[in-house]
Amino acid sequence: MNTISSDNTENEEFFFFCLKMKQLICSDQLQEAFQNICDFMAKHPDSAIPHNLLGIIYEKNVIMF
Repeated sequence: MNTISSDNTENEEFFFFCLKMKQLICSDQLQEAFQNICDFMAKHPDSAIPHNLLGIIYEKNVIMF
């Protein structure tokens, strides 16, 4: 039972992190998003989410410049 509870807590953390990153990336606050992603990646190194978000920032930077 505790595993399910901790999974739900982690899922909520991932959900709100993704929501925050969407807001930052869509408003072109890429430096702040990058720092948040690096911090999240340090906490969750095996998660694909921060790695994929870095790819999105990279693509957005390539298109912008």
